Amino acid sequence: GKGSKITTNGIEDAAVTTSKLAPNFGVTVGTTLIPAGTTQAIDFDTGIIQVLDLGAASGNVTVTLSNPQQGGIYKIFVIQAASAKTITWDLAGTVKWPQGEPPILSTSNDAIDCITLMYVNSQFYGDWQVNWS
Repeated sequence: GKGSKITTNGIEDAAVTTSKLAPNFGVTVGTTLIPAGTTQAIDFDTGIIQVLDLGAASGNVTVTLSNPQQGGIYKIFVIQAASAKTITWDLAGTVKWPQGEPPILSTSNDAIDCITLMYVNSQFYGDWQVNWS
């Protein structure tokens, strides 16, 4: 507007940078998440691809999801424990699954399943594929 100044700081704050784009364009993969208890937060600001290793979990795991972007597509690879664990997705019920069926995870040790989440209009829509081998 009238009287506003263009400053170096203003340009830097508004600039599109790799660090701002990386989480939303798959440039980064989040650090493998290893819950020791029964809860795990997944922050999509750390990457659109996440790995969740259930090997050290003390029981079934409740996952909370944060920082999704409108139109974001996220992948979560789940590595199963020797003693099979299940996952509850977000206590707020913000994930909708095909036919209302959340993922039925593989039960063998080190089995890899893939959960895909799409974020549209403040709602996660999930899909899953099991037993990647």
